[in-house]
Amino acid sequence: MLMNLVGLAQLESRLSPNRAAGWLNLILSHPSATQETRQRAEELCAKQQQHIQAGTPCQSLEEVVDAILK
Repeated sequence: MLMNLVGLAQLESRLSPNRAAGWLNLILSHPSATQETRQRAEELCAKQQQHIQAGTPCQSLEEVVDAILK
């Protein structure tokens, strides 16, 4: 379940970075999170911080869906 939330956070990071940060914090603080899940969440946190610092604009829902389906 938590790995599914990581996937949701990855999608949200493209649309709403603040919401993604909330999901990632939940995952990282959850006592049942496995090492693999925490590692993936930490990687996403690092990527998200890079985007925020670089001022990368959020993508539209259509752009995200196109990127996923390619």
